[in-house]
Amino acid sequence: MFKDQVMKYFGKNVIFTGKLQSGKGMMSSAFGAICITSFIYGVVRSFHLSGKVGANFGLALFMTTVLAGVGLVLGLFAKTEPDRFHFFAYLGIVLNTIALVMASIILYAGAYL
Repeated sequence: MFKDQVMKYFGKNVIFTGKLQSGKGMMSSAFGAICITSFIYGVVRSFHLSGKVGANFGLALFMTTVLAGVGLVLGLFAKTEPDRFHFFAYLGIVLNTIALVMASIILYAGAYL
């Protein structure tokens, strides 16, 4: 019934597909968003405290880096799944790569600046 109505409205240029979004890709995107938010919060909070943060703060940002690595691997695995949409996989790869670059910049700044 619904398909007939859509075909009548749009003509014969509608393609129905059985593809689904990848769950791994969605998790990868969520991990990337969480990691970027955590890094931004960590840098801003450290700036407001004039750099006087405890070891637990550094551990939290280290765990965020590990989470970004896991998210990147999930995004790469999601990209290889057949018959799935890959939007979230690409988004997760990009977000987690940005998070890992942010971690690298923080480590470089701490070591050499």
